[in-house]
Amino acid sequence: MSLWYSSITCCMKVVEWILGPAEKLLASQTDIGDSFEAADNLRKQHEQLELKCTVSTIHNVFSLHYYL
Repeated sequence: MSLWYSSITCCMKVVEWILGPAEKLLASQTDIGDSFEAADNLRKQHEQLELKCTVSTIHNVFSLHYYL
């Protein structure tokens, strides 16, 4: 199996996860917090998740670009 094919397969799995389980996870996260501290904690958790997603996306784009 070529590295290019492996990279494409990996990207497809990421997209499938985003459109499946990740979408359900985000849809279930509707809490807004009952105080400033609770809301701020939720905001921080969201920012951590957003950063992880951004880093993962950048990694996948560079990996795909490298193999093309």
